[in-house]
Amino acid sequence: MDQASIKTLTPELRFCTKCGVELSAADPLNHLFGNCPRCLLDLGFSGADQGLGYGSRLGNYRIVRKLGSGGMGTVYEAKHVGSGRVLAIKLLKTQIATEKNRVRFLQEGRLAASISHPNAVYIYGTEEIEGIPVITMELVSEGNLEAMVKRGGRRPATKATKVILQLMDGLEAVAREGILHRDIKPSNCFMGQDGTPKIGDFGLALSTTSTGPSLTEEGNVWCTPGFASPEQVQGKALDVRSEIFSLGATLYFLLTGEVPFKERKGVRQICEEIAAGPPRAFLLKSPDIPVDLARIVLRCIDPSREQRFGSYAQLRQELAVFAGTDGHAKTHETSVSTGLAHRETVARGPAISDNLKAGKAPRVSKIGQFTLQTTLLRHPSGDLILAYDEQLRRSVWIVRTPIGTPPTLPTRCELARSGRLRWLAGKRTSKNSWDAYEAPRGRPLLDILETPQPSFLVRDWLVEISKELASSIKCRDLPLLTPHRLWITSDNRVKLIEFPICEEDFVAVEIGKGVTPDFTKLRTFLREFVVLCLVGKGPDTAKLTRSEMGSSLSEAATVFCRAISKINSSKDLLAFEEELFSAEL
Repeated sequence: MDQASIKTLTPELRFCTKCGVELSAADPLNHLFGNCPRCLLDLGFSGADQGLGYGSRLGNYRIVRKLGSGGMGTVYEAKHVGSGRVLAIKLLKTQIATEKNRVRFLQEGRLAASISHPNAVYIYGTEEIEGIPVITMELVSEGNLEAMVKRGGRRPATKATKVILQLMDGLEAVAREGILHRDIKPSNCFMGQDGTPKIGDFGLALSTTSTGPSLTEEGNVWCTPGFASPEQVQGKALDVRSEIFSLGATLYFLLTGEVPFKERKGVRQICEEIAAGPPRAFLLKSPDIPVDLARIVLRCIDPSREQRFGSYAQLRQELAVFAGTDGHAKTHETSVSTGLAHRETVARGPAISDNLKAGKAPRVSKIGQFTLQTTLLRHPSGDLILAYDEQLRRSVWIVRTPIGTPPTLPTRCELARSGRLRWLAGKRTSKNSWDAYEAPRGRPLLDILETPQPSFLVRDWLVEISKELASSIKCRDLPLLTPHRLWITSDNRVKLIEFPICEEDFVAVEIGKGVTPDFTKLRTFLREFVVLCLVGKGPDTAKLTRSEMGSSLSEAATVFCRAISKINSSKDLLAFEEELFSAEL
């Protein structure tokens, strides 16, 4: 294989993804497989678990390299042949492919697929290829925290705390779905290319709401001893305080570069070591670790669960000061469904079909792996259909486009930014033309604007929109813009939708797909968003004159519009957050 082909399949890697050692530039195979020679031997150069090596074909996927192997599965970087999307695929090890393990493996995919959050690894789907159960997920290119620390050493207090706070956001989303992760540790926490930490590997996850039979054999303890709480090691009932123990142990590792407890064998030995406590002296006496931060870490990993923090909210409040925040900024404190609940206590949102008006049932009952349920919207650019993924038990949106519509670009298929929908699958033939996207719980923006929204919430949405616009301009994938295509998720995050989601969809504004977009139109779009959110979409809003509109705006709207008026470049969009949060509301 020539160098050009290598570069099209995987980006150049400077460090081993397993041990973190710097790779030799003289050997292109190091960069091709992403591992040093020693780790290649440990991992198995040819992918011996399923006989998969570089360039092997598995169904619609071509293997790029082996990323790692765990208790139940082997993970590879792969390229989808049809869409060109590069992703990670996890295969159940053939040596343990019993029927019970197959069910457990697919349950891992199903539980992880119920999470759609910027700080959690996204699951695209599950399938069986050549008799092998497979989970497909986003590729998190920068490796895990364990390799990061081995490569670059322990993290400064501020950076380590920021990572933990973001992981906590992801774990709160996990908890809202009634799931305990049960295996939080540095090697299961990954870093995205943009520096976003993500919680992953739900192999030991447990649904606290499931009424089905348990897949954990009685008498067996499933955990990673060096990071598991004593109650988990002993096989006792678990709650969020066990997760906080593991999160605190991960923070300990980031700050010190050491595991707080040795991975001894035997429940009694492990519990005795945890009861004795971790090496406190290093934490408390290290000059670059604040004493109060060290005490927070030690409280997280206290052997008695009653002495630990009782919730993520309590821990966040204590940690925020060490990350340079006040613990309140950008926490999306109200629920879309109630307008009152804190994000941590947001209940599951209404069903998707309740949020978009349902139409007639589609003539065809199935597209790809998705079961069609109802047509939500008919539009010249494409019909919007609500469908259901039986394997992952989640809703999806199908956009059925006119025959002859060009295939979705690979860059769009791989797009993983929190401000846009995930593309799941698609097809283009002489008889079929469709794309499937995630269908996050929530509501269209205009559906919640019967009453004005809180200024702090509008500020958060403005920041998220501005970040997405800046990224879209950089990547040249700007969607058409209109308030009618803004979606507010059940945890109050905003997403830009690139297809119509309501019958009242106005003519969307194109601000440009070139290097220099039309910032005048962009500012107009943002101002319209502010007015709608802070004035409300009442029956008379559209009839207000310019002077009447100005007099009805709050002081917050004036602050927002003043900041918007300064946006003349992508750099200004990135500085927009600081501009907004520097002003008092």
